[in-house]
Amino acid sequence: MGDIFALQSRPVTPSIQLSEKAEPLLFVESESQDWWVKKLVQRWQAPEHQVFLHPTEAFHGDLGMVTPLDTLLAISNSGETDELLKIVPFLKQNGNKFISITGNSSSSLAVSSDIHIEVKVDSEACALDLAPTTSTTAVMAVGDALAVALMRTKNFTEVDFARFHPGGSLGRRLLATVGDYARTIDIPTVPATASFEVVLNEIMRGGLGVSLVDVGDGKGLVTDGDIRRAISIKQRDAFSLTALEVCSKNPVTVKSSDTLYNAEKIFLDLKITCLLVEFHDGQIGILKQEFLK
Repeated sequence: MGDIFALQSRPVTPSIQLSEKAEPLLFVESESQDWWVKKLVQRWQAPEHQVFLHPTEAFHGDLGMVTPLDTLLAISNSGETDELLKIVPFLKQNGNKFISITGNSSSSLAVSSDIHIEVKVDSEACALDLAPTTSTTAVMAVGDALAVALMRTKNFTEVDFARFHPGGSLGRRLLATVGDYARTIDIPTVPATASFEVVLNEIMRGGLGVSLVDVGDGKGLVTDGDIRRAISIKQRDAFSLTALEVCSKNPVTVKSSDTLYNAEKIFLDLKITCLLVEFHDGQIGILKQEFLK
């Protein structure tokens, strides 16, 4: 994207440090429709609370929402927009810090801001070179980059993300726990001494494609895949095996409090389809990959 816009990179780190301290960060812009700036606000909502503030409305009363602890991010391509410049004296008197993003580092807004990021484009994609197109796209890209950097600085995790995005499959994966989806009732189980035929019948009866095996103080696991492999390797001799000889004695186990997101990652990384689930009261459950669909 270097041939589309030029970005002075040195102020980026200070702006992240300043944004990290903001409580909250307020976005103000002018010269174009505000939908794309609101998109930036939504992106920045991930690492921290943000607010959109229209400069004209701010000048006519909405400055009342600005506290001395707030940091403002002002966006203007020219850096000379009157409605933005009108609120600069208030910010100075109120003790606010503010960051500006403009296409002109010598502009009034750039010079008066605490930190300035220059995002300059040679021309707009508009056939008349008038409508904000390339410039807004460039600022959105820079805004997203700053938001990602802020997420890293604040050690923003998947759990934090889920708190702000509880809806849809993403929220379900990050907020729901393994215990919510594990089967704990009528789980197929056989003793370690059970014959191959008994194990096979128990797997078929349970309808899960697996059976637990009582192994001393723990649990083993036999899957239908283990059954197929035993028959493939030993042929008829497989029916002379016991459950202890067929089962996995240390099956992959997760806590009931683990998230579905972590369980899905284990399924994919280890290329398995079944997990044992350990509850805090010692109860054992089964989680199949198909349960998460």
